[in-house]
Amino acid sequence: MNRQSTYQILKKKRLSNQEKEDIQELVKACCIRECLRLSYSFEPGTSHYLLYLKQGNGFCLAAAVRVLPYDDTLAECIAFTHPDHRRQGYFSVLFDCVLEDFDETDLLFPVSGQTGDALAVLEHLEAAPQATELQMELSLEDTVIPELEQTAPELSLVPGVPDQNGELLQLVGSHDFLLGSCQLSPAGYDCLCLHHVEISEAYRGRGYGFAMMSLLLQRLARENIRRLILQVSGDNAPALALYKKTGFRITETLSYYLY
Repeated sequence: MNRQSTYQILKKKRLSNQEKEDIQELVKACCIRECLRLSYSFEPGTSHYLLYLKQGNGFCLAAAVRVLPYDDTLAECIAFTHPDHRRQGYFSVLFDCVLEDFDETDLLFPVSGQTGDALAVLEHLEAAPQATELQMELSLEDTVIPELEQTAPELSLVPGVPDQNGELLQLVGSHDFLLGSCQLSPAGYDCLCLHHVEISEAYRGRGYGFAMMSLLLQRLARENIRRLILQVSGDNAPALALYKKTGFRITETLSYYLY
């Protein structure tokens, strides 16, 4: 039998609800096996490569690769292969598909320091270590949401024009003066990924970052969001201090490798 007849490859820009559920189950199996807390988010603009393995009368998801372009020259690439189906070449098959579509793009792989299999694959690819980031998480069920200072009643968090990075929220002061912004994208059931957090340079160091986070957490609590995750550079001391102050905790240290 032709080996390829035992699996099916899908390239998707938009995932069905069933495909999202399959990915979450795959990620869960990988994290349980290796005691990890890595996630697979579904930001707009992402390319998904899925390998379904034929089993009986149906198919199960054996491997998945997500590619999120940062720009025309760089993209983040994260891959999961089910522990029961590793060392059978399934990642290589999907990665060849990725290279067909991103042959002129540098690929940045986030990897947990405990992921021995992933490190072995990257060593084989001769990918070079580039940076270290921290993954942080906040549980809205277990966190006391900080209140705004009495001196900042005029601040509000309002929707901006969304783009391919996700939902945009803007911190505005009196007369709708823009002070900062942040973006949110889905990261699984009742979980969002926070990114592109920024306070306008002229207004940094005045507590507006804390104010924006306070308003954001209050908003998400009303929307029944249970978890919020983010990634931050290990060298970004101001951002780390802000996130810790608002209740985030470090759940994973990620090493980035460039291919």
